[in-house]
Amino acid sequence: MIELDEIIGTYHRARAEHGERYPFAEEKRRWRRIDKLTEQLAQEMRKLRRETPWSDPDPLLPNRVLDVLWELHMRVQARLAWLDTSRAFRGTQNPYREALYSGVLRVWTEHLNGKLQYSRNKQGKPTGPLVRFFAACVEPILGEETPREGVADIIDRESNRRAKHSV
Repeated sequence: MIELDEIIGTYHRARAEHGERYPFAEEKRRWRRIDKLTEQLAQEMRKLRRETPWSDPDPLLPNRVLDVLWELHMRVQARLAWLDTSRAFRGTQNPYREALYSGVLRVWTEHLNGKLQYSRNKQGKPTGPLVRFFAACVEPILGEETPREGVADIIDRESNRRAKHSV
């Protein structure tokens, strides 16, 4: 799960390097530039792949390079998505944590085809596959600060945020 890895890594780096002030615009420009350069290199490698004869000492080199470039492209896309999400939370109490939550929920819906829904047990506590997935992703990062009862609120906030942006 490249995207989940990027979400978690970016959360840690942002908190460590910038505290509560993160240079979103500058970082976004940097990652767009990296993506553009990656695409240019991939175009050249695709040309090279077509032109490389089987008699070449390493005829599969272009394929291996393209595999690495594809992974880089996917990581860049995940980073850009995180930056977009983080920017949306700049007015919140802890924008990095909110972006982490949103990123984990995005992986749930976009990559695992899950729904932003949960149920409640007899004691009224949130439960279900999404709640367990969320806890499994966030608890190793936040430890004791992992939200328990508040998971339902986090899911509801994300659902409302997405509803507002889809209109």
